[in-house]
Amino acid sequence: MSEDLTELTSIYSEEDIKIMNEIYEDVRKRSQEIFYHNQGILKHVAIMTGKPFKEINENLKGLLEFVDISSIILIVDKPKGTKQTDDDCGVFKNTHVEQWGVGYTGDSFEGYVYSEFKPNMWIKIPYSC
Repeated sequence: MSEDLTELTSIYSEEDIKIMNEIYEDVRKRSQEIFYHNQGILKHVAIMTGKPFKEINENLKGLLEFVDISSIILIVDKPKGTKQTDDDCGVFKNTHVEQWGVGYTGDSFEGYVYSEFKPNMWIKIPYSC
């Protein structure tokens, strides 16, 4: 038995470790599903804008510089939230943010970034920070 596993079994039962491993595997699978879904949406945006997929990914990174994508990206026909100034990035224009505080002290945030990539076509990105 490895040293790490020996240390864990001194704290947790083998059944606890099995349950934790199942949870970690479920989280890994869900993260992978989200990743593949979001890549499909971004490929769709690339096709619709006529821009290379790599450029769309770089634009998205610039748009979401300080936040993490927390779930699946959607395409919607209108934004919610407050219009932002100077947050355009490449094909993503006219950015809006819908945000709320979370956590015990309220110093963490989550919400949605909406950014128009074609007239009346918005990418809706769930985020947390």
